[in-house]
Amino acid sequence: MQNILYLLTYETEVDENGFGYWWALILGLIIAVVFFVLLLYRTIHAWRSCTDAVDAVCVELVPEVDEETGTTLYAPVWEYIFGGQLHRSSDGAATNVNVPKIGDHKTLYVDPEKPTEFRRKVPHELLFTILMAGVIALIIWAMYEKRRLGG
Repeated sequence: MQNILYLLTYETEVDENGFGYWWALILGLIIAVVFFVLLLYRTIHAWRSCTDAVDAVCVELVPEVDEETGTTLYAPVWEYIFGGQLHRSSDGAATNVNVPKIGDHKTLYVDPEKPTEFRRKVPHELLFTILMAGVIALIIWAMYEKRRLGG
């Protein structure tokens, strides 16, 4: 366990106050916490507001090319009927994993107040949020232990 703490909090240089790179770790932690809170808010908001299930069909795949890797990602565009009206919308999430084919059907959960907003039932969103919380907790714990052990 000491080796893990050492690797997580190793300081290569120390400034005149004896803090070393703690300021960078703390700044990174603050950024991670802000990112996590925004992600958590977005996930909870989508799960609370997008409650009405509709059958949607994929009608278009909007390609996006990742400049760094050259990989083509696709953002599916869905059509569905809600409230007696035809809606065409995309959540803008481009991916190259489990890309639907044009004509594929999927259950989407629509926000009844804003029918163009929806969520897909993606359990890994919640898993990712929980994983981020664990990583942040591990960093905070490592910082605490480093201080407690006199580092």
